[in-house]
Amino acid sequence: MSKPEKEEKKPFFFLKPADPEKKEEAQETEKPKPPDPKPSLNTIGLTDCSVCRTECSVVLTRSGHPFTACGKCGARTFYNSHIAIQILKRHTRELKNE
Repeated sequence: MSKPEKEEKKPFFFLKPADPEKKEEAQETEKPKPPDPKPSLNTIGLTDCSVCRTECSVVLTRSGHPFTACGKCGARTFYNSHIAIQILKRHTRELKNE
């Protein structure tokens, strides 16, 4: 039995260049728009940090419970009881729309 002849593999620089008309057609097709990034947690307002008393954000967890996250001292305070949530609501200021 004879072996089938192997085709010689040519280096990439011997290959034909792509047709420029085909490149233009490919560029004309619209690319799908990437999705807009959204924060995973919703910020609902601002209040004073319970540790350093600087302004910090009030954020809702995925389950809907509020907590404060301070950017200066790094403290995170979670509010789980109904009384603590009511007190936090009284001290929370609205965000300024920029």
